[in-house]
Amino acid sequence: MLKPLPVNLFPFAFCYTLDIRDGTYDVAEGNCLNTKLPYYQIARSIGITYEECVRLFKKLKGIMIYKRGGKIIVQDWGKLEESNF
Repeated sequence: MLKPLPVNLFPFAFCYTLDIRDGTYDVAEGNCLNTKLPYYQIARSIGITYEECVRLFKKLKGIMIYKRGGKIIVQDWGKLEESNF
């Protein structure tokens, strides 16, 4: 059974639920996506080859970080929105 949160903890619980809803959590390098997305899955979902997907992430160096296993970290959301790829 869930217990109600104490009143003084409510603002922190609200911030935590926003992070879950947005699909990211904070790490030292930026915001990490909650879902792991391998190159192959990204490429198939947008209709490009695996190699093109790898090149795309290389162009986004300094904006996004791709780590082994599909871990994606967004370093700068503003630059990501401005990019024209």
